[in-house]
Amino acid sequence: MSTSHPSSAEQIDRLAEAVCAGTISPEEMSLLDQLLSENLGLCQQYLNYLKLHASLGVMQKPVPFDQLAAYTEQPKRLLKASQLLAIAVTLTVTAASVALFFVWLQTPSMPVGRVAVLSADAQWDGTPLSPGNLVRMGDNFFLREGTATFELNSGSQIHLIAPASITIRHDMHVTLWDGMLTAHVPSEAVGFIVRTVDAEIYDLGTDFIVDRTDDHETQVFVKRGRVEARLYDNSGNVAEALQLTSGRSARLSVETGLIEESELLLKWGIAWDRVEHTSGGIQQTDGDARTISTSPLVLTEGTHVTPEHFLVIPEKKNVILTEAVNWKTRLGDVHLPVGTVLDSYLIHYDPPKGIKKGVSGTITFHENVLAVLEDDSQLQNTDELFGLDGREWPTMKQRGFESEDDIHISDDNKTVRLHPIIGQENYFDQCRVLVRSSPQSN
Repeated sequence: MSTSHPSSAEQIDRLAEAVCAGTISPEEMSLLDQLLSENLGLCQQYLNYLKLHASLGVMQKPVPFDQLAAYTEQPKRLLKASQLLAIAVTLTVTAASVALFFVWLQTPSMPVGRVAVLSADAQWDGTPLSPGNLVRMGDNFFLREGTATFELNSGSQIHLIAPASITIRHDMHVTLWDGMLTAHVPSEAVGFIVRTVDAEIYDLGTDFIVDRTDDHETQVFVKRGRVEARLYDNSGNVAEALQLTSGRSARLSVETGLIEESELLLKWGIAWDRVEHTSGGIQQTDGDARTISTSPLVLTEGTHVTPEHFLVIPEKKNVILTEAVNWKTRLGDVHLPVGTVLDSYLIHYDPPKGIKKGVSGTITFHENVLAVLEDDSQLQNTDELFGLDGREWPTMKQRGFESEDDIHISDDNKTVRLHPIIGQENYFDQCRVLVRSSPQSN
C-alpha cells in the first residue's frame, strides 16, 4: 500500500495559508524557506498566493468563484530569478512578522503574581480585582480606597495604600506613579526595584516604604534591612545614590536634584501599622474573605454588616499562654501548653436580613493554625484573652458557627476554608482562628 505525499506546489499553498493566518510554526517556516530557495517556479506561485490573499483582504464583498478562477489563470509577468527570490523571502518575513505581531497583541502577558489580600473597603478604577486574581507583566492598577497586597512570583509582597497607582513591570520591578506602598522583600528576591518619577529604590534585602508625594518628590523609609536610593536626572540616568539602613529615611526629587536623608515622619509608623493590621500574618486570601484596616469597636449583630463577604479581623498578637488550655472542636481536641505564643483573628459574618446565599473563602497564614474556636462558650471565654480591648461583644445565642457551617483546615495546617451559610433564623456567625506567632513579630 503506497502513501501519497503532498507535492511541492501543494505544500507551498498550505504554508502560504499558514503565513497569512498567523499560525505558521518555526519548522514550517524553515520548510518554506527551503522550498523557495530550491525552485523559482514555487516562488512565483507563493507570490501569486500572497497577492491574491492581499486582494481578498481589501475586498468588502464575496468574490465569485469564476472571478477567482480567472484571476489565477491569467498570465503573470515573470520576474528575474534574483528579484523573484528576494521578493518572496521579504514577503515571507514581513507576513510572518505581521502575523506574529497580531498574535502577540492578542496573547495575555505572562503572570508574575496575584492579588493576595484586599481590605473590605478596597475600590479600584476600572475592572475590580478580587483575592486570587492573577497580575501580569505591564498591568496598571489605581486603588482609590482601601489597601491591597500583591504577592509576586519572586516572593516579594507589595502593599498598596490608597489612593495610589502602580505598574507591575515584572516580579522584580514595579513603578509607583503616585501614592504609597510598603514592600517586604525576602532574601531570595534581593535586587527588587521600586521605581518612581524621581528615583529607583534598589532593595538589598529589606522591608521599606516608598511614598510618591503630592509635593513632587519621593520619600523612602527603611524599617528593616538596607536599600539603595538612586536619584534620576532629567535624562532618566542615575545621578546620585544613597544607601539607607534600618530606621533611616530620605527625600529625592528630580525637579530640584534633591537627595538627602530626612527626619523620621509620623506617617511611616501609621502606614506600617495599617498594613500590619490588614495583612500581618496573612499570606493569601481567596474568595469572599476580606480584611479590615480599622477594627470595629462594636461587634454585635447588625452593627457591622457584611453583605458579600466575611471579615478577617486581626486581634491580639504574641499572646503568651500562662496556663495550658484544652478545647474540643469539630476538627479535633486541641491542647496548647504553657508558653505557647499565639496570634488571634476574629472571623465576622453579619449579612443583611433577606439574603439568600452565604459566602465562602479561604485564609492562608504564614504560620500554622493551632485552633478554630466556633462554640459560643469558647468565644465568650476567650474574648478577653485574645480580643482587642474596649470592644463590645455579642451576648446572643448562636453567635458561633453552627454544624451546617463549613470549616476546613488544609493538610499543612496553614489554610482555613470557611463557608458560613444562611440559616432559617440565624444569619450571624463568628469564630476565632488562633495561629502560632511568627518569629518576626516576636
